[in-house]
This record gives sequence, C-alpha cells and structure tokens, in this order.
Amino acid sequence: MKITAIATLILAWATQTGVANARILEPEVAFNPVTAFSDLMIRWVEFSERGPTISGHFMVHVQAALLDTYAAFEENISGAVTVWDDENYPIGKKGKKFPKKKFKLPKKKLAATQMYAMIDAAYEVITTLGQTLLNQKYLEIEIGENATERMTLLMDEALTLRDTVFDELQLKNSPLSVAKGVSSTVTSAILAKVKADGSNYENDYVDTSGYAIRPMFEPVPVITRPERTDYNFLDGSWVKKFNTYDAVLANSVVN
Repeated sequence: MKITAIATLILAWATQTGVANARILEPEVAFNPVTAFSDLMIRWVEFSERGPTISGHFMVHVQAALLDTYAAFEENISGAVTVWDDENYPIGKKGKKFPKKKFKLPKKKLAATQMYAMIDAAYEVITTLGQTLLNQKYLEIEIGENATERMTLLMDEALTLRDTVFDELQLKNSPLSVAKGVSSTVTSAILAKVKADGSNYENDYVDTSGYAIRPMFEPVPVITRPERTDYNFLDGSWVKKFNTYDAVLANSVVN
C-alpha cells in the first residue's frame, strides 16, 4: 500500500466508521482531525520555507504516521513504514487472523481507538521532525520571519488539535492502552527509519556523504562559440557539424 493512498483510505474511514463522540466527524461540522493535521503539516512547510526534497521528506513521514496507525486496525492493509505482524501488535494474543481480533476491543470502541492512535502518532512525528524543518537561517528576520514565533504557533496548534480529539474521544482502559501501544509502535518505526535513511535530519539535513557534482562532459562548454559551429563533446573543440545524438559517438564519451 503506497503512501499516496492515504487520502482514499481516510475518506473511506470517515464514511464507513464512527467515533465515540459524533461531533468530530458529523458532515455538518467542518472538522475532521485527519485533514486538520494534514493542513497543519502544509502550514509547517509554508512557515519553514525549505526546498521540495526536505519538505517532501517531512510530509511523507507525517502522512505515514496516519496511514500506519490506520492500517493497524484494518484487514488486508499494510503500513508504509511499520510492518504489522504478530511481533509488532502490542495488545492481544498471537495467531489470530486479523488485527481487529487481536485487539479484543468492543466494536463500538474500535473506530475511536483507531482515530486516537492516528492523531497521537501524527502529533509525535510532526512535532519531532518539524522542529528541525523550521530553522531561522532559512528565513528573513528583517522582514518579520521569526522562527521562534512560528514554531510556537505551530506547536500550540498541534497540541490543541491533539488534545481536542482526545477530549472528544474520552478513551480509557483497554481502548486507551491499545491506541497508545499502536501509536508508540508506529512512531518508533518511523523515527528509526528517518534516522537511518541518510537524510541526516538531526543535523539539519546536511549532506556529509562527500558527494561532489562534476560536469557530465569535460572540458565544460564555453558560453561563446564561433559562428555556425557545434560543440564537439568528445574533445571540447568547435566543429562545423557535430551530431550530439549519434549513438556511436555517445558511447565513446566517459560519463
């Protein structure tokens, strides 16, 4: 299951299940905690003003937190990062066919438990990775772009959103234990992956691989050229006609 399927899965969740307190997902109320966290994720990217690669890395893992916790409660759906098998399920006996049976939850509490776990994991991932994503050196303080102020706003919004959902769901006892267990498993798996994926996010995504860019062809073409001539990529000279797309000649170029 690819991370890009998260939107479809969440729509299915919203239409096919309910939660303990219907005020969260009733159609007439414009508040869905999953889309609210996704909106917060986008604002975090906007406030951070980083490039597409780093921003994409952040967004993918926030969405994975939602998808992986969702998948823990569903049949035939795998997580994007978290491997859901008997060893990873924190609650219930091994050997059962489906997660729903593993958790031993009352049916009416299943959706609420699922939502609690999703929001809890998303909060942990977005606030952990987000504190590295937002950095003053990528902002212009002279025009009022203050990283400390922005971080305070984002962290407060994340906490308020999380606590609002928790207050609505009012989980306790076994459902709360299951939700916390699933959330902890997902959060640990995602953060462990990020630490090992080579992004170096803990050090502001600095490239320490030693990789250096070099020209594809050497010598490098100069900007000016003699009139009506082509650049010879084989020796760096200018000739009357050179077919850059000649397969035979291209094979003789060291890349």
